[in-house]
Amino acid sequence: MFTALQGNVSTHSSVARILLMLATAAVLSVGSVSAERPERHARLVSLAGLWEFTITLPQNPIVPEKILGLGTFTDDGTFLNTTTTPHQPIVPIDGLEPYMQDKVGFGHWLRKGPREVILETWRQRFSIETELFIGFILSQTRAVVTPQGNEMHGNIEVRVLDTDKVPILPPLVGTFDGFRIKLEPFPSLE
Repeated sequence: MFTALQGNVSTHSSVARILLMLATAAVLSVGSVSAERPERHARLVSLAGLWEFTITLPQNPIVPEKILGLGTFTDDGTFLNTTTTPHQPIVPIDGLEPYMQDKVGFGHWLRKGPREVILETWRQRFSIETELFIGFILSQTRAVVTPQGNEMHGNIEVRVLDTDKVPILPPLVGTFDGFRIKLEPFPSLE
């Protein structure tokens, strides 16, 4: 014989089972979304601080194939750097008068994802003969930062621009590798 008490017990069990199934489905769906797009849940690593970088370019008459530099990233998106570009003038080639370029670059960076950044740096060019400003060197880098935040690797494009920021030569495309420089205290100063 069916009693009111038995009806309540079975109704509570059914509701509990349905709630358990819904909770399980919700957990599984969240897990599958996380598995599909792990980069969406990656931790944002600050780039602020001092970095050492190496730029490797194909052989060309404009800049060395390997350029070393130091750069400082700030949290507000500013980037300042200096490089080992030569002090000697760039040799004249068709359509380009000899010039010197600044060793100091000014730029900015933008986060495109949890670990992907775009970096843009500008340098000024000056005529060897007149010492007047004749244009810019623009470099743009797209790099991926390692999960630990201590390295970044990517591609760089370097362009020679006139004073109106119009390219005057085909771009140079190469690789960019950066490594964070950590503070290493001198034992004698501790």
